[in-house]
Amino acid sequence: KEAIKISALRWVILLKDQNGKEHEMDQADISFNETSVTVYWYNNEWPPLNTLSTLHLFGVIPVLLGEDKVHNSNGPWQRSLVSEYKLANITKNAKMIGCDALVELYHFDQGFMLGLWKVRLF
Repeated sequence: KEAIKISALRWVILLKDQNGKEHEMDQADISFNETSVTVYWYNNEWPPLNTLSTLHLFGVIPVLLGEDKVHNSNGPWQRSLVSEYKLANITKNAKMIGCDALVELYHFDQGFMLGLWKVRLF
């Protein structure tokens, strides 16, 4: 927990659509537990799932520290690829582990879960 905070590590999702266009989503929140870390992304402006081909998960850290040894949010950041998931055919590449009237929950290998709203609320 402390190492993540001190290093200013954050996570970014990079979604690629079938035309090669990239959509970058920065983590919205993070939760620390005794044996795990949960990272959250949520946004009303996600591209439609049926247009996406891949999801890349990156760990991102600042390259430079400011004078007070704290990361400079306007400075350069280094990305490190953690995982890649194929979204072109989600039913083959992920297992639906639950659903209700509003949400479908998919599980990918390596512990990644994706919740999809069935209807647009806004």
